[in-house]
Amino acid sequence: MIEKVNASEWGGFGIEKATFDFISNNISEGSVFIEFGAGIVSTRELGKLYNLWSVEQHLPFCGLYKNVNYIYAPIVNGWYDTKILKEKLPKKSACVLIDGPTKHAPAGRGLESRTLMKQNMDLFDKDSMFIFH
Repeated sequence: MIEKVNASEWGGFGIEKATFDFISNNISEGSVFIEFGAGIVSTRELGKLYNLWSVEQHLPFCGLYKNVNYIYAPIVNGWYDTKILKEKLPKKSACVLIDGPTKHAPAGRGLESRTLMKQNMDLFDKDSMFIFH
């Protein structure tokens, strides 16, 4: 059972409640789920439902929750280190949520980094659902 999350925790730099609801209504509980950009609320809540793999470039955000598989991948050429991702990402996943990195993105919104992610689609299971936040 998911604990209620305070409405003020959703949104801001993280995913909105509507996005979380869409995910939880469309991705089977226990599925492998990859999140780019570890956070506080989304990572905590997704980790309760899924076999969550969270890719993060900031070491302080890695290891916040025990039930999450963190992949520390520093930024190389504007995006996560692809050498690390090739080695550590799960081969199969039900969903990939792209919510980072934002450090190198215009106005902190991640548009440039999303383009770089799309250039690395060969790293992912083509049957996954992709959500660009």
